[in-house]
Formats: sequence, structure tokens, C-alpha cells
Amino acid sequence: MMPTVNYHDLNTTDRKTANYLYHNIHGIPYESGDVDYSEIHEILENNLSSIDVVFVKGQAKADFLTRTLMSWVHIINLEKDTTGQVPNLELTKENCNNHKLKCCNCSIRNK
Repeated sequence: MMPTVNYHDLNTTDRKTANYLYHNIHGIPYESGDVDYSEIHEILENNLSSIDVVFVKGQAKADFLTRTLMSWVHIINLEKDTTGQVPNLELTKENCNNHKLKCCNCSIRNK
């Protein structure tokens, strides 16, 4: 998803966060998105219409998807899950075209 704010318009703290995430966490540049924010609901609806549960890591992602997907999908935050519903996900070092670091376990194969 394209950022709603240009990198150069970020405040110093947010720039540092973006740089830290890029260099140390996922290797995805801040401005790498190619989907406009206004299209995200339709894209998620088209791709997740037959899905009952989506697993995410992090409260911000869980909140965003809950707001975006409304009520037809149950969102489970893996950081807070106590239900025991977590599936055995295939561990892989295969990355999508967005990840630049090989440290990440990309979810591209966990469809």
C-alpha cells in the first residue's frame, strides 16, 4: 500500500522508525507500495471473500484489518492469541518481491 504521507514530509521520529524497519526488520522501503489506499477495501474483499479467519502479527495490523474488513472475517493477532487456533505455517526463506532482507519469513506461501 502506498503511504499516505511522502517520506520527506515525515517528522524526524517517523523517518527514524521507517529507516529502522527497512534496515533491521523487513527490508521494505517506506515508499515501495503500489496500491492506493482508496483501493485496499476492494482488493481485500476480492481476495478474502472466502476466508473466515486471518492471522496477523501486531495490534496495528489487527485493528486496521478489523476496520477495513468489517465483520465478515475474524482477525486473530498472533501476539495476543490464547485460543490455540494458530495453524502450523510453513517456514520458508522464500521472499516476495517486496522484502529485501533474507531475515524475514515472508507469508507469501501461507495462502
